[in-house]
Amino acid sequence: MAAEAAETAAGLARKPVPNTIGQLKDKIVELTVKPNDGKVYVRVEELKAWMSTPGFMRELLRQGWYRRNSQQNDPRNFATDTTEHDVGGLFIVIAILFATDHPDAGRCIEHFKTHGLTDVKLPIPKDHITTLYQHKNVRRLFSDKTELERLASEFVDKQWAFCPIRLCLRMHPTLEEKRVVPICRKKAIKAGGSGKVWRIDVQEEFVDESLRVEVASEPLNYHIDKDYGPVSNFYSLRQLF
Repeated sequence: MAAEAAETAAGLARKPVPNTIGQLKDKIVELTVKPNDGKVYVRVEELKAWMSTPGFMRELLRQGWYRRNSQQNDPRNFATDTTEHDVGGLFIVIAILFATDHPDAGRCIEHFKTHGLTDVKLPIPKDHITTLYQHKNVRRLFSDKTELERLASEFVDKQWAFCPIRLCLRMHPTLEEKRVVPICRKKAIKAGGSGKVWRIDVQEEFVDESLRVEVASEPLNYHIDKDYGPVSNFYSLRQLF
């Protein structure tokens, strides 16, 4: 029995550790919507739910932060002492960092946390990102200082896909140029002197409950799209844009 137990323990010890960084990148690709006529966006609520799988975030931090910093004899233990709860407001920021595909991107997670640049701040202004990457505590993590400017620019560029707007009642009619309206399908159904009326399909996760209630008397249909899942069809968006 002792020999069998030892053999079992040895087998468990040899069990390969899942590549959580690779899994995250694959999931981002899977949840990225690429409309034929529109901007690319990520289904962030689905992504956050998936990242909340017990144990996933701890292993992701260990692979993406602690391993890198321990190679530099960094005495801090941010990743091994951190729980999913501690980084709960950073899931999308963390996803963006790893989406930049830079091998050392994960080393900046702690600094986004300490600077208060969390998910609720997205999209984060470029000057805030640049300031973070120029901070002495971040600069010392990178031997090649020219990489810092590239990392900052990549984060700023990639973040837009991760913060599509949520359609809600009485939303502001003017959006930043790079903000993404999560329209998965669009079709012009009527044209006149004042412009066009469009039918747009929006995945349910991006439609606020307040809007659903308010426009209940308008032709708002619900169906399961073969490509995009639960979708709402809006036939008139004059009150939104």
